[in-house]
Amino acid sequence: MIIRQHQVHSFSNNTSQPEWLIYTDGAFFPKTRQLGWAFLVHSINDADTILHQESGHHSLCFKQKSQNFAAGSLEMELTAAVRALEWLQRQPYRPVTQIRTDALILIEGLFYKFPNWQNNDWRTPKGQPIKHRLLWQKLHTLTDCLQVQWIWVKGHSKDISNQKVDQMARKTSPLKQVQFPT
Repeated sequence: MIIRQHQVHSFSNNTSQPEWLIYTDGAFFPKTRQLGWAFLVHSINDADTILHQESGHHSLCFKQKSQNFAAGSLEMELTAAVRALEWLQRQPYRPVTQIRTDALILIEGLFYKFPNWQNNDWRTPKGQPIKHRLLWQKLHTLTDCLQVQWIWVKGHSKDISNQKVDQMARKTSPLKQVQFPT
């Protein structure tokens, strides 16, 4: 499976032009054990006017030093996407929306791995449980019920909105503690 930058992924065959763009990002800081997520929304015709933006942060307390830090980053990427789609679902007007993420794993998981996970009772081929199952399921459900197109964009490139959402996710604030499902 090869996923190319700016290739559209969708559950529907709707090829309508999107009206809104949503950028999502998650961040992880191993030294401080801080996690962050963010999303921003703007019109496809006006990237300078942000229609909405949100971010949140979380602190980790690892029980073992050997726990996988990459799992924390994945959790934040999933959280950012879920929060963005939850926001979209609450809107009275929900146009075709394009989600842009620099997390290739979101598109791989959502469009290519998800059916296998379901068929294998949410276990990897080695029998291990899929991490963040509830977030994956929520993301799939929201994507399925909304008119959403997913696009992978290269991280830390010249995409200004991707840079903005990356900065939002990286800003840590001990005052913004958020509880996340596991």
